[in-house]
Amino acid sequence: MSQTAQAVVQNLVDRAVKLGDRQLAADIRAFAAQRQFGLVFEHNRPERLRLYGKPIMEGDVVQVLPERGKKEDSSSQLLWLVNAVRGGLLI
Repeated sequence: MSQTAQAVVQNLVDRAVKLGDRQLAADIRAFAAQRQFGLVFEHNRPERLRLYGKPIMEGDVVQVLPERGKKEDSSSQLLWLVNAVRGGLLI
């Protein structure tokens, strides 16, 4: 935890102690000890990720984008499951 984050946590603990709530101070300390502070708060994996140039394979979920220069609309937001690839064509 950075010094700034530690100072903020300690300030909250001090305020809780001044109010006479030692349980709140203990809860703040416990929460701060298990929480990551910084740029990344939670580690997660995106549900979807556009991989331009990746060869399409059976079982992939794809999104058909509009031609260059055209804006995306609701039809280009649809996701398609590739059942098979035959001769370079998706089926």
